[in-house]
Amino acid sequence: MSKTHVETGEGFDPDFFKIYKIMSLYTTFILEKSVHPSGTLFPGKFKVKYENGVYLCPVKENQNDNPGAVCGFCIAEQDPEFL
Repeated sequence: MSKTHVETGEGFDPDFFKIYKIMSLYTTFILEKSVHPSGTLFPGKFKVKYENGVYLCPVKENQNDNPGAVCGFCIAEQDPEFL
C-alpha cells in the first residue's frame, strides 16, 4: 500500500496525527463544535464563523481530496460566501 503525501511529508509525526484525529472527533461529537474554533484564520485571511447556531467554514469543500483533513467529520458547513 502506498503512503499518502500526508504520511510522507517532511516533519510529519504519525503519533501527533493520531492524537489530532482523536481530539477532532471529541470536539465534533462530544462538544458539538467545529474542529477549528470560530475566528480561526485560513490562508487569504478567511475565517471560520459561527452564525445562528451554525459553524461556517470557508475551506471545507476544498479539502475533499486531502487525506490529512478532518473536515469529513467536522460539523461545520461550507460557508456559501466561498463557493
